[in-house]
Amino acid sequence: RHREAGDYIVIDKHGKTQKLKQYFINEKIPQEMRDSIWLVADGSQIMWIVGYRQSIGYQITEKTTKIMEICFEGK
Repeated sequence: RHREAGDYIVIDKHGKTQKLKQYFINEKIPQEMRDSIWLVADGSQIMWIVGYRQSIGYQITEKTTKIMEICFEGK
């Protein structure tokens, strides 16, 4: 899906979050591109900003028991 109000991403191992809007500003992603960036989300929590960053909260660790593989094709 594309961005929605309230979207956020976990940015460090301590669980610190950042609003998606602020992430886009910090990464200097042009405003006109932001609505076209694809996201993989679990509710409002962003798992993956396709082409940019994966949430720390969804990375594989030694405690991982299940893995979901997502392949994205296209623009």
